[in-house]
Amino acid sequence: MVQHQTTGVTRHAIAEAEAHKHQGIFDISEHGWKWWFVASMNGVMIGSFIKFTALTYIWLDDTVGELEEHNVEKQDIWVVQASFADRLLASELTVAFICISMMIQTGVDYYDIRNAAVVVVVVQASLLVICSLFPNGVGAIVSVMALMMILKVAHSSDLATRNDFLRHVLQKLETEKRDDQRRKLFTKLTKCELEDKQKFDLAWLGYCNHAVHKGHPDAESILGRSLQALSNSAALLSPADGLVVQPPTLARSLGELMKVAETHNDHMHSVVRRIVAEMNGVYKQGPLKTRERVEEKATNDYGGNFLRVVDIVRSSAVFHSLMDFNMAVVALQQPGGKVRVVRSKDRVTKPLSSGYRDVLLNLTIEGCDMVMELQLHFKDILAI
Repeated sequence: MVQHQTTGVTRHAIAEAEAHKHQGIFDISEHGWKWWFVASMNGVMIGSFIKFTALTYIWLDDTVGELEEHNVEKQDIWVVQASFADRLLASELTVAFICISMMIQTGVDYYDIRNAAVVVVVVQASLLVICSLFPNGVGAIVSVMALMMILKVAHSSDLATRNDFLRHVLQKLETEKRDDQRRKLFTKLTKCELEDKQKFDLAWLGYCNHAVHKGHPDAESILGRSLQALSNSAALLSPADGLVVQPPTLARSLGELMKVAETHNDHMHSVVRRIVAEMNGVYKQGPLKTRERVEEKATNDYGGNFLRVVDIVRSSAVFHSLMDFNMAVVALQQPGGKVRVVRSKDRVTKPLSSGYRDVLLNLTIEGCDMVMELQLHFKDILAI
Protein backbone atom coordinates (compact mmCIF):
# COMPACT_ATOMS: atom_id res chain seq x y z
CA MET A 1 0.00 0.00 0.00
CA VAL A 2 1.30 3.49 -0.92
CA GLN A 3 1.98 5.67 2.11
CA HIS A 4 0.65 9.27 2.00
CA GLN A 5 1.92 12.01 4.27
CA THR A 6 -1.14 14.17 4.91
CA THR A 7 -2.72 16.69 7.24
CA GLY A 8 -6.13 18.17 8.04
CA VAL A 9 -9.15 17.05 6.08
CA THR A 10 -7.20 14.63 3.92
CA ARG A 11 -5.77 12.83 7.01
CA HIS A 12 -9.32 12.53 8.34
CA ALA A 13 -10.55 11.11 5.03
CA ILE A 14 -7.68 8.57 4.80
CA ALA A 15 -8.22 7.46 8.37
CA GLU A 16 -11.86 6.74 7.65
CA ALA A 17 -10.96 4.94 4.43
CA GLU A 18 -8.37 2.74 6.20
CA ALA A 19 -10.81 1.95 9.00
CA HIS A 20 -13.38 0.77 6.50
CA LYS A 21 -11.20 -0.44 3.62
CA HIS A 22 -12.96 -3.80 3.68
CA GLN A 23 -16.00 -1.94 2.35
CA GLY A 24 -14.16 -1.16 -0.93
CA ILE A 25 -13.21 2.12 -2.53
CA PHE A 26 -16.57 2.53 -4.26
CA ASP A 27 -18.55 1.81 -1.12
CA ILE A 28 -21.36 4.35 -0.61
CA SER A 29 -21.89 3.63 3.08
CA GLU A 30 -21.71 6.48 5.61
CA HIS A 31 -17.90 6.64 5.73
CA GLY A 32 -17.29 5.66 2.13
CA TRP A 33 -19.39 8.40 0.52
CA LYS A 34 -18.05 11.01 2.98
CA TRP A 35 -14.47 10.20 1.95
CA TRP A 36 -15.33 10.66 -1.71
CA PHE A 37 -17.25 13.87 -0.98
CA VAL A 38 -14.36 15.48 0.92
CA ALA A 39 -11.89 14.51 -1.79
CA SER A 40 -14.18 15.90 -4.50
CA MET A 41 -14.68 19.21 -2.70
CA ASN A 42 -10.94 19.58 -2.24
CA GLY A 43 -10.44 18.83 -5.92
CA VAL A 44 -12.82 21.62 -6.83
CA MET A 45 -10.96 24.04 -4.58
CA ILE A 46 -7.50 23.22 -5.95
CA GLY A 47 -8.71 23.83 -9.49
CA SER A 48 -10.37 27.03 -8.40
CA PHE A 49 -7.32 28.44 -6.63
CA ILE A 50 -4.94 27.50 -9.45
CA LYS A 51 -7.33 29.20 -11.83
CA PHE A 52 -7.35 32.30 -9.62
CA THR A 53 -3.56 32.53 -9.44
CA ALA A 54 -3.02 32.03 -13.17
CA LEU A 55 -5.87 34.19 -14.39
CA THR A 56 -4.91 37.05 -12.10
CA TYR A 57 -1.58 37.20 -13.88
CA ILE A 58 -3.01 36.61 -17.37
CA TRP A 59 -5.88 39.07 -17.01
CA LEU A 60 -3.82 41.87 -15.54
CA ASP A 61 -1.00 41.45 -18.05
CA ASP A 62 -3.33 41.45 -21.06
CA THR A 63 -5.56 44.17 -19.67
CA VAL A 64 -2.79 46.67 -18.97
CA GLY A 65 -1.62 46.37 -22.58
CA GLU A 66 -5.11 46.95 -23.99
CA LEU A 67 -5.83 49.86 -21.69
CA GLU A 68 -2.52 51.51 -22.60
CA GLU A 69 -3.45 51.16 -26.30
CA HIS A 70 -6.61 53.18 -25.50
CA ASN A 71 -4.50 55.90 -23.83
CA VAL A 72 -6.11 55.26 -20.45
CA GLU A 73 -4.37 57.13 -17.63
CA LYS A 74 -2.24 55.25 -15.08
CA GLN A 75 -4.57 55.87 -12.15
CA ASP A 76 -7.49 54.44 -14.15
CA ILE A 77 -5.42 51.35 -15.02
CA TRP A 78 -4.73 50.78 -11.33
CA VAL A 79 -8.46 50.96 -10.65
CA VAL A 80 -9.13 48.36 -13.36
CA GLN A 81 -6.39 46.06 -12.03
CA ALA A 82 -7.88 46.23 -8.57
CA SER A 83 -11.33 45.52 -10.00
CA PHE A 84 -10.08 42.44 -11.85
CA ALA A 85 -8.34 41.10 -8.78
CA ASP A 86 -11.39 41.73 -6.63
CA ARG A 87 -13.71 39.99 -9.09
CA LEU A 88 -11.46 36.92 -9.40
CA LEU A 89 -10.74 36.67 -5.70
CA ALA A 90 -14.42 37.05 -4.81
CA SER A 91 -15.31 34.32 -7.31
CA GLU A 92 -12.74 31.83 -6.05
CA LEU A 93 -13.38 32.52 -2.37
CA THR A 94 -17.06 31.92 -3.03
CA VAL A 95 -16.23 28.50 -4.49
CA ALA A 96 -14.07 27.66 -1.47
CA PHE A 97 -16.76 28.87 0.93
CA ILE A 98 -19.42 26.74 -0.74
CA CYS A 99 -17.19 23.65 -0.72
CA ILE A 100 -16.20 24.04 2.93
CA SER A 101 -19.81 24.79 3.92
CA MET A 102 -20.99 21.63 2.19
CA MET A 103 -18.32 19.59 3.96
CA ILE A 104 -19.37 21.02 7.32
CA GLN A 105 -23.02 20.33 6.60
CA THR A 106 -22.25 16.69 5.82
CA GLY A 107 -20.52 16.13 9.18
CA VAL A 108 -16.84 16.58 8.32
CA ASP A 109 -14.83 17.56 11.38
CA TYR A 110 -14.83 21.38 11.59
CA TYR A 111 -11.49 21.57 13.36
CA ASP A 112 -9.76 19.55 10.66
CA ILE A 113 -11.06 22.01 8.06
CA ARG A 114 -10.13 25.06 10.12
CA ASN A 115 -6.59 23.92 10.85
CA ALA A 116 -5.74 22.61 7.38
CA ALA A 117 -3.40 24.52 5.14
CA VAL A 118 -5.83 24.92 2.27
CA VAL A 119 -3.47 24.73 -0.67
CA VAL A 120 -1.55 21.71 0.67
CA VAL A 121 -4.74 19.89 1.59
CA VAL A 122 -6.44 20.32 -1.76
CA VAL A 123 -3.33 19.32 -3.71
CA GLN A 124 -2.92 16.16 -1.64
CA ALA A 125 -6.61 15.33 -1.84
CA SER A 126 -6.71 15.74 -5.63
CA LEU A 127 -3.63 13.59 -6.14
CA LEU A 128 -4.96 10.98 -3.70
CA VAL A 129 -8.22 10.57 -5.61
CA ILE A 130 -6.56 10.30 -9.01
CA CYS A 131 -3.78 7.98 -7.78
CA SER A 132 -6.43 5.72 -6.23
CA LEU A 133 -8.01 5.27 -9.62
CA PHE A 134 -4.75 5.16 -11.62
CA PRO A 135 -1.97 3.28 -9.69
CA ASN A 136 1.69 2.80 -10.65
CA GLY A 137 2.46 6.50 -11.14
CA VAL A 138 -0.05 7.05 -13.92
CA GLY A 139 -2.18 9.05 -11.46
CA ALA A 140 0.46 11.75 -11.11
CA ILE A 141 0.54 12.30 -14.88
CA VAL A 142 -3.21 12.24 -15.14
CA SER A 143 -3.55 14.71 -12.27
CA VAL A 144 -1.19 17.19 -13.92
CA MET A 145 -3.07 16.82 -17.23
CA ALA A 146 -6.39 17.26 -15.45
CA LEU A 147 -5.22 20.44 -13.73
CA MET A 148 -3.89 21.78 -17.06
CA MET A 149 -7.26 21.08 -18.66
CA ILE A 150 -9.02 22.85 -15.80
CA LEU A 151 -6.81 25.89 -16.30
CA LYS A 152 -7.21 25.89 -20.10
CA VAL A 153 -10.99 25.60 -19.97
CA ALA A 154 -11.18 28.21 -17.22
CA HIS A 155 -8.98 30.59 -19.18
CA SER A 156 -11.00 30.11 -22.38
CA SER A 157 -14.32 30.72 -20.66
CA ASP A 158 -13.11 33.58 -18.50
CA LEU A 159 -11.28 35.25 -21.39
CA ALA A 160 -14.68 36.21 -22.81
CA THR A 161 -15.66 37.49 -19.36
CA ARG A 162 -12.44 39.49 -19.17
CA ASN A 163 -13.04 41.01 -22.60
CA ASP A 164 -16.62 41.88 -21.67
CA PHE A 165 -15.43 43.44 -18.44
CA LEU A 166 -12.68 45.33 -20.26
CA ARG A 167 -15.21 46.61 -22.79
CA HIS A 168 -17.48 47.67 -19.94
CA VAL A 169 -14.61 49.48 -18.20
CA LEU A 170 -13.63 51.31 -21.39
CA GLN A 171 -17.25 52.29 -22.03
CA LYS A 172 -17.60 53.48 -18.46
CA LEU A 173 -14.41 55.53 -18.70
CA GLU A 174 -15.58 57.00 -22.01
CA THR A 175 -19.00 57.80 -20.52
CA GLU A 176 -17.39 59.45 -17.50
CA LYS A 177 -15.14 61.43 -19.84
CA ARG A 178 -18.14 62.60 -21.90
CA ASP A 179 -20.08 63.45 -18.74
CA ASP A 180 -17.13 65.45 -17.47
CA GLN A 181 -16.91 67.28 -20.80
CA ARG A 182 -20.65 68.00 -20.66
CA ARG A 183 -20.33 69.35 -17.12
CA LYS A 184 -17.45 71.59 -18.15
CA LEU A 185 -19.35 72.75 -21.24
CA PHE A 186 -22.50 73.43 -19.20
CA THR A 187 -20.47 75.39 -16.66
CA LYS A 188 -18.83 77.36 -19.44
CA LEU A 189 -22.15 78.04 -21.19
CA THR A 190 -23.74 79.13 -17.92
CA LYS A 191 -20.86 81.50 -17.30
CA CYS A 192 -21.07 82.86 -20.85
CA GLU A 193 -24.84 83.29 -20.59
CA LEU A 194 -24.43 85.24 -17.37
CA GLU A 195 -21.77 87.43 -18.97
CA ASP A 196 -23.97 87.96 -22.05
CA LYS A 197 -26.95 88.87 -19.88
CA GLN A 198 -24.89 91.55 -18.22
CA LYS A 199 -23.87 92.86 -21.66
CA PHE A 200 -27.47 92.75 -23.00
CA ASP A 201 -28.78 94.56 -19.92
CA LEU A 202 -26.03 97.15 -20.21
CA ALA A 203 -26.82 97.71 -23.91
CA TRP A 204 -30.53 98.09 -23.14
CA LEU A 205 -29.75 100.56 -20.37
CA GLY A 206 -27.65 102.48 -22.89
CA TYR A 207 -30.61 102.79 -25.26
CA CYS A 208 -32.88 103.95 -22.42
CA ASN A 209 -30.32 106.55 -21.29
CA HIS A 210 -29.87 107.69 -24.89
CA ALA A 211 -33.64 108.23 -25.19
CA VAL A 212 -33.64 110.30 -21.98
CA HIS A 213 -30.74 112.35 -23.30
CA LYS A 214 -32.67 112.99 -26.52
CA GLY A 215 -35.69 114.25 -24.60
CA HIS A 216 -37.75 111.02 -24.53
CA PRO A 217 -37.65 109.81 -20.91
CA ASP A 218 -40.75 107.68 -21.44
CA ALA A 219 -39.49 106.03 -24.68
CA GLU A 220 -39.36 102.58 -23.09
CA SER A 221 -42.99 102.69 -21.96
CA ILE A 222 -44.12 104.14 -25.32
CA LEU A 223 -42.42 101.28 -27.14
CA GLY A 224 -44.07 98.81 -24.80
CA ARG A 225 -47.54 100.17 -25.61
CA SER A 226 -46.83 100.13 -29.35
CA LEU A 227 -45.70 96.51 -29.21
CA GLN A 228 -48.82 95.58 -27.26
CA ALA A 229 -51.02 97.29 -29.85
CA LEU A 230 -49.17 95.44 -32.64
CA SER A 231 -49.75 92.11 -30.91
CA ASN A 232 -53.45 92.90 -30.49
CA SER A 233 -53.93 93.86 -34.14
CA ALA A 234 -52.00 90.79 -35.30
CA ALA A 235 -54.23 88.58 -33.16
CA LEU A 236 -57.30 89.95 -34.97
CA LEU A 237 -55.84 89.01 -38.36
CA SER A 238 -54.58 85.56 -37.39
CA PRO A 239 -56.76 82.41 -37.19
CA ALA A 240 -58.70 81.68 -34.00
CA ASP A 241 -56.22 78.96 -33.04
CA GLY A 242 -53.31 81.37 -33.55
CA LEU A 243 -51.72 79.02 -36.08
CA VAL A 244 -50.22 81.03 -38.94
CA VAL A 245 -49.86 79.12 -42.23
CA GLN A 246 -49.49 79.85 -45.91
CA PRO A 247 -52.97 80.11 -47.53
CA PRO A 248 -53.99 76.71 -48.97
CA THR A 249 -55.08 78.50 -52.15
CA LEU A 250 -51.50 79.73 -52.65
CA ALA A 251 -50.02 76.38 -53.64
CA ARG A 252 -51.03 72.74 -53.82
CA SER A 253 -47.49 71.43 -53.60
CA LEU A 254 -44.12 72.44 -52.24
CA GLY A 255 -42.89 73.04 -55.76
CA GLU A 256 -45.70 75.52 -56.43
CA LEU A 257 -45.02 77.28 -53.12
CA MET A 258 -41.35 77.71 -54.01
CA LYS A 259 -42.31 79.20 -57.39
CA VAL A 260 -44.64 81.71 -55.68
CA ALA A 261 -41.83 82.70 -53.33
CA GLU A 262 -39.41 83.22 -56.21
CA THR A 263 -41.99 85.26 -58.12
CA HIS A 264 -42.91 87.67 -55.29
CA ASN A 265 -39.61 87.75 -53.39
CA ASP A 266 -38.27 91.05 -54.77
CA HIS A 267 -41.60 92.87 -54.50
CA MET A 268 -42.15 91.80 -50.87
CA HIS A 269 -38.68 92.98 -49.87
CA SER A 270 -39.02 96.31 -51.66
CA VAL A 271 -42.21 97.22 -49.75
CA VAL A 272 -40.77 96.38 -46.33
CA ARG A 273 -37.40 97.93 -47.14
CA ARG A 274 -39.06 101.27 -47.86
CA ILE A 275 -40.82 101.31 -44.47
CA VAL A 276 -37.66 100.40 -42.56
CA ALA A 277 -35.55 102.99 -44.38
CA GLU A 278 -38.06 105.75 -43.60
CA MET A 279 -37.64 104.94 -39.88
CA ASN A 280 -33.81 105.18 -40.00
CA GLY A 281 -33.39 101.40 -39.95
CA VAL A 282 -31.00 99.20 -41.89
CA TYR A 283 -32.83 96.57 -43.94
CA LYS A 284 -31.17 93.19 -44.52
CA GLN A 285 -32.72 90.95 -47.16
CA GLY A 286 -32.24 87.29 -46.39
CA PRO A 287 -31.82 84.59 -49.05
CA LEU A 288 -34.79 82.43 -49.97
CA LYS A 289 -34.92 79.30 -47.88
CA THR A 290 -33.93 76.38 -50.10
CA ARG A 291 -36.44 73.73 -51.06
CA GLU A 292 -34.41 71.06 -49.22
CA ARG A 293 -34.42 73.13 -46.03
CA VAL A 294 -38.16 73.83 -46.33
CA GLU A 295 -38.88 70.13 -46.81
CA GLU A 296 -36.66 69.22 -43.85
CA LYS A 297 -38.32 71.78 -41.58
CA ALA A 298 -41.82 70.71 -42.66
CA THR A 299 -40.97 67.06 -41.95
CA ASN A 300 -39.21 67.58 -38.63
CA ASP A 301 -41.36 70.34 -37.14
CA TYR A 302 -44.76 70.25 -38.81
CA GLY A 303 -45.49 66.63 -39.66
CA GLY A 304 -44.82 67.19 -43.36
CA ASN A 305 -47.20 70.18 -43.73
CA PHE A 306 -45.12 72.55 -45.92
CA LEU A 307 -47.77 75.30 -45.64
CA ARG A 308 -46.70 75.86 -42.02
CA VAL A 309 -43.25 77.03 -43.13
CA VAL A 310 -43.73 80.81 -43.10
CA ASP A 311 -40.13 82.01 -43.35
CA ILE A 312 -39.25 81.06 -46.93
CA VAL A 313 -39.09 84.79 -47.65
CA ARG A 314 -37.22 86.38 -44.73
CA SER A 315 -35.50 89.60 -43.72
CA SER A 316 -34.40 91.69 -40.76
CA ALA A 317 -34.26 95.35 -39.79
CA VAL A 318 -31.73 96.89 -37.41
CA PHE A 319 -32.37 100.09 -35.42
CA HIS A 320 -30.13 102.15 -33.18
CA SER A 321 -32.60 103.96 -30.92
CA LEU A 322 -35.81 103.23 -29.03
CA MET A 323 -37.76 105.93 -30.88
CA ASP A 324 -36.76 104.72 -34.36
CA PHE A 325 -37.67 101.20 -33.35
CA ASN A 326 -41.01 102.43 -32.04
CA MET A 327 -41.82 104.37 -35.23
CA ALA A 328 -41.17 101.24 -37.31
CA VAL A 329 -43.54 99.24 -35.10
CA VAL A 330 -46.22 101.90 -35.52
CA ALA A 331 -45.70 102.13 -39.30
CA LEU A 332 -46.12 98.36 -39.71
CA GLN A 333 -49.61 98.46 -38.20
CA GLN A 334 -51.09 101.43 -40.03
CA PRO A 335 -54.68 100.73 -41.20
CA GLY A 336 -54.91 100.56 -44.98
CA GLY A 337 -51.15 100.16 -45.31
CA LYS A 338 -49.39 97.83 -47.71
CA VAL A 339 -48.29 95.53 -44.85
CA ARG A 340 -50.44 93.34 -42.60
CA VAL A 341 -48.81 91.80 -39.54
CA VAL A 342 -50.47 88.43 -38.82
CA ARG A 343 -48.28 87.38 -35.89
CA SER A 344 -46.06 89.25 -33.44
CA LYS A 345 -43.64 87.77 -30.92
CA ASP A 346 -42.53 90.48 -28.49
CA ARG A 347 -39.18 89.72 -26.91
CA VAL A 348 -38.42 93.34 -26.05
CA THR A 349 -40.78 93.79 -23.12
CA LYS A 350 -40.44 90.04 -22.44
CA PRO A 351 -36.75 89.32 -23.13
CA LEU A 352 -35.19 85.88 -23.14
CA SER A 353 -33.62 84.53 -19.95
CA SER A 354 -30.26 85.53 -21.43
CA GLY A 355 -31.44 89.15 -21.63
CA TYR A 356 -31.59 89.17 -25.44
CA ARG A 357 -34.31 91.43 -26.93
CA ASP A 358 -35.92 91.56 -30.39
CA VAL A 359 -39.29 91.25 -32.14
CA LEU A 360 -40.29 88.48 -34.54
CA LEU A 361 -43.03 89.25 -37.07
CA ASN A 362 -44.90 87.35 -39.76
CA LEU A 363 -46.60 89.55 -42.32
CA THR A 364 -48.14 89.69 -45.78
CA ILE A 365 -47.71 92.33 -48.47
CA GLU A 366 -50.47 93.95 -50.50
CA GLY A 367 -50.95 92.03 -53.73
CA CYS A 368 -49.55 88.74 -52.38
CA ASP A 369 -51.00 86.40 -49.79
CA MET A 370 -47.69 84.71 -49.06
CA VAL A 371 -46.49 85.04 -45.44
CA MET A 372 -42.92 86.27 -44.86
CA GLU A 373 -40.78 86.79 -41.77
CA LEU A 374 -39.35 90.06 -40.47
CA GLN A 375 -37.09 90.37 -37.44
CA LEU A 376 -36.59 93.71 -35.69
CA HIS A 377 -33.24 94.13 -33.89
CA PHE A 378 -31.31 96.67 -31.85
CA LYS A 379 -27.84 97.24 -33.28
CA ASP A 380 -25.85 97.05 -30.02
CA ILE A 381 -27.71 94.00 -28.74
CA LEU A 382 -27.36 92.18 -32.06
CA ALA A 383 -23.61 92.87 -32.05
CA ILE A 384 -23.03 91.10 -28.71
